Amino acid sequence: SVVTAIRQPELFVAAAFEDGTAAVWSVESGKLERSFECRYGSVKSVTLAQPGLILVLGMVDGTVQLWNVVTGKFMRQFSGHMGAIFSVAS
Repeated sequence: SVVTAIRQPELFVAAAFEDGTAAVWSVESGKLERSFECRYGSVKSVTLAQPGLILVLGMVDGTVQLWNVVTGKFMRQFSGHMGAIFSVAS
């Protein structure tokens, strides 16, 4: 299944999928800006933060991952929750 989020005024749409991938598109052009291969399983929630430069992913393994939208690089992982992360917010 797909989990989506939008953050304005930056006009990006982010989608994350249970196969452990995520993507960010430009709303204005429809262009795929960046795709991500996430670590450790399926993604349950997604949002864009700081304004649209960081992809925040809630994972099935109870971690939260931060990814740089511009570079596509993994930034940081937070752990400690016992269960899937079904909601993240910026």
